[in-house]
Amino acid sequence: MKKIVHLGLACAAVVVLFFVFPGSSTPEEKIQKRLLQMERDFSRGNGRLCSKGLTDDFRDGTSGIGKADFRSILAQMVLTEKDKNTNQFLYRVVLPVEEMSIAVDPADPTRAHVDLVAVFEKLSGEEWRLFWKAAVSGDLIEGKDGWQIRQSTHVTLDGKPFR
Repeated sequence: MKKIVHLGLACAAVVVLFFVFPGSSTPEEKIQKRLLQMERDFSRGNGRLCSKGLTDDFRDGTSGIGKADFRSILAQMVLTEKDKNTNQFLYRVVLPVEEMSIAVDPADPTRAHVDLVAVFEKLSGEEWRLFWKAAVSGDLIEGKDGWQIRQSTHVTLDGKPFR
């Protein structure tokens, strides 16, 4: 019984710390959390939520697309790229944390740079298969909406980019 009480108190302490001190995360942890939320939102086919991680003036230097283009492309994909039986979005992205490098600018802690690998997979039957793998570099700023990507570039490592 004592163990259950101690476990309950420990869980309560974690919940209190999470909600009372949500700003206690480092900028790097906040950026990683934002990127992983974008990963989940993309994989669910939710372009509106996924694009919250992009500034309004976002631009990808490699493809030239902006935030509105990104949302439009993802919305079109969600409409056309669904499993006919389950209605599941056929794409997902994986951002391996171990291949993520985040550096906050020491001269301006509201700016940061990230290098990561994005692995896009497409559902084929019941199996996820590599569709496109890219090395992505991006510059982020912290504003009223938290950390957002302002610009990015990418290099294809495998597969073909979305068209």
